[in-house]
Amino acid sequence: MLIEVSGSHIQPVANGILTTLILLMIAVYVTSPDPSPDPSPDPSAYFVPYPHRYRFILDEPHRCLQESPFLVLVIPVAPHNREARDTIRNTWGRETTVLGQVVSHYFLLGLSKEEDGTATPKEQDNSVVIGFQTSTKQQLNNILRDFYATVRNGKGELYGLSSYIGLRAGLNRHINDPPLSLSWSVLKDTEFTTCNNVFIGVVKMLRKKGLDTSVHHSSITEDDFKAIKQVLDPKTPEGLVNKVWFDVQLHFGRRGNEGNWQLKPSSFTTKTDENGLKYATLMFNEHTKNHNDPQVLEESQRHHDILQSDFLDSYNNLTIKTMVMFEWLGSHCPNTPYAMKIDSDMFLNVHNLVDLLLKAPKQLYMTGMVARNAIVIRDRTSKWFLPYSAFSGSRYPPYTLGLGYVFSLDLPKKILEASAHVRAVYIEDVYVGMCMKHLGFQLTDPPRGDLFRAWGLIPDGTSNCYWTSVITTILQNPNQLSEAWRSYRSMNTSDCLANQRLLRPATA
Repeated sequence: MLIEVSGSHIQPVANGILTTLILLMIAVYVTSPDPSPDPSPDPSAYFVPYPHRYRFILDEPHRCLQESPFLVLVIPVAPHNREARDTIRNTWGRETTVLGQVVSHYFLLGLSKEEDGTATPKEQDNSVVIGFQTSTKQQLNNILRDFYATVRNGKGELYGLSSYIGLRAGLNRHINDPPLSLSWSVLKDTEFTTCNNVFIGVVKMLRKKGLDTSVHHSSITEDDFKAIKQVLDPKTPEGLVNKVWFDVQLHFGRRGNEGNWQLKPSSFTTKTDENGLKYATLMFNEHTKNHNDPQVLEESQRHHDILQSDFLDSYNNLTIKTMVMFEWLGSHCPNTPYAMKIDSDMFLNVHNLVDLLLKAPKQLYMTGMVARNAIVIRDRTSKWFLPYSAFSGSRYPPYTLGLGYVFSLDLPKKILEASAHVRAVYIEDVYVGMCMKHLGFQLTDPPRGDLFRAWGLIPDGTSNCYWTSVITTILQNPNQLSEAWRSYRSMNTSDCLANQRLLRPATA
């Protein structure tokens, strides 16, 4: 998210020194000339792997279709930030019917470092930690060269041949499956020739040591088959009990005894299919075996508002998070006219938002705090640095700040189509603006420039009408949101609205 905007959309609410400092910062930012091009940065570091087939490991597959809301609120949030989610559930997330319109909310999560397997050495006990998402093929080749030569089993002994070969095959699957999805082959790509030569040498050594043989159990006998059929015969009371037990174990414990032992009441949930029939299922599936945060699973079961996909949840992956949001909305909410992407640290006046949308276009519509003529930052120390090699223009196309923007639900499919032609930079709101420009679509300015606030201070007291006059305001923490919500709810909304002409263009 970029905060820098130009023109009449910047309306700080603070006074005195803070306002002066903000205006000085904006003046320097807008008027600073572009430094000379620096061709040295590797542009690949500023792009993210999208388009790609990311999968949802926690989903509400039928809820949006069944509720058919007028508005869906999607809140991107980190997996660990339960406090922010609960605060929203207790404030503006409680607004489920506004001006006669149904409003739904969902929290969108990626995987934490622990779930993704990219935690630092201090965060996990693995003796070898590989940053797959940041490593080049050459760097991984060097790591694997040493790994293949020195790897031992838990007893400190050499692996058998089949297990050793399985290590490399499993590694290859890991880097090609989500969330990494690197499309590399550590078996065949020429960049891995050195480590594979080491691998072949170890294979030859294992064969010489006689470690290329496997001990197999005897095949099951005909008598054993007959005994099993008798024990599981559903025509007898005891056989029926055994058969039901066996089928339940086979369906819910596909990973074996260990998977069965780990099942708890919280491992199961009740869902409703497209025909309105309820069924019991696990909270996770084959793809989520290694990506389960028990607390997030429990939270999802309790609130049914969690969407979690299998990408690493990080600042540099916000573009992936946003595009996954578009994917989900486009495939799950066919009868919903509008959606909003809103950050978890925002105050939201849902009443004003719905009032705005009841008068808004139903197609090709996107509004929020619109940034126009924003300068591309070339300062390497900036959080939003982008080199010429990644974006050659000096100014970005118009975009809505990622703090919170609203759009008609015909746009997600079109933006996803554009993403096949526009390479995905890591600055998510800028990237959405780039896709909109590719499509030739214009952004819509809100009826009044201060409806969507980029920053603000909670006004003293509760006698003013500030919170009834805005749609969004960025806050600092969940406690501030709770305080703002109490202030908003204590205001006499009717009196405030009587003195305002909200959501109408200002007249000269």
